[in-house]
Amino acid sequence: MSPEGAQSIATYDAVVALGEAMERLEKNSDFKIVFGEHFIEAFAVTNVMQIAQYDEAGRARSAEKMLARSHFMQFIEMIKNDKTLAQQAIIDINEDAELDESNGDEE
Repeated sequence: MSPEGAQSIATYDAVVALGEAMERLEKNSDFKIVFGEHFIEAFAVTNVMQIAQYDEAGRARSAEKMLARSHFMQFIEMIKNDKTLAQQAIIDINEDAELDESNGDEE
């Protein structure tokens, strides 16, 4: 395997490790309570239910809070999606290296 391939695998390994850490975090009971139940679910429902009661400034603040929630959820999904892509990239690099070796093109 080329040095570039090895370096790429190391980079992808770090992305996979981050994704695995996120998956462990999502299973953590404290994370579920604080972020799952309160920030993502209850907080969002409360803001949506109360939006009609706010003046223009209050609605703007509520919209900012909902955007923060949305960005946080997208961030979590991005980390998990990046893990999947990195795992596939590692498989592809290893397959290419095996192909090169079997063809006698080892560098």
